[in-house]
Amino acid sequence: MKKTKIGSSMERFTVKAATFIGTHKVLYYVLNFTWGLLANIIGGVVFLCTLPIRLPRKKNTFLWAIQNNLNVGPTKVRDDLSYGWGFSLGIFFFVSNGAYNSISLCSHEFGHSCQNALFGPFQLFLVEIPSAIRFWCRMLQEHRNKSLKTKYDDIWFEGSATKIGANVYNHLTGTKKF
Repeated sequence: MKKTKIGSSMERFTVKAATFIGTHKVLYYVLNFTWGLLANIIGGVVFLCTLPIRLPRKKNTFLWAIQNNLNVGPTKVRDDLSYGWGFSLGIFFFVSNGAYNSISLCSHEFGHSCQNALFGPFQLFLVEIPSAIRFWCRMLQEHRNKSLKTKYDDIWFEGSATKIGANVYNHLTGTKKF
């Protein structure tokens, strides 16, 4: 499915600006803990509340974000289909059991944390809530064996998070994983 002009413009702007933020550690933290403070407060509370279901001795950071690897299985859509998943709130992101080693998922969630530094208090309404609704609608469609008409990254906030995460990961590690 083709993106709208507004969606394409938002994605281009977000990728450029948030990649710049993500490749500058001090700027990343300053913006996340000032302009993006709201999502970090919520993320910190969720992080503390999920400590009892955290996987022990697993890596707990990814680039500059705090990663919480939850001891919950992937989302089972049907008997033959399940997904590892993740979500982010500020610099905190959470991934399901088995997904914590996925560089693509973790870099995508890191991309959302860079978006938080860019969008600040608007992140929850521009990205986080629509992303959660979209994820669960897609899961319900697949659960009902309905074909998906779009790819996951076809919407600007998901596509830009993936690109931001890949750009920053490649820049900081000196690799070309994506």
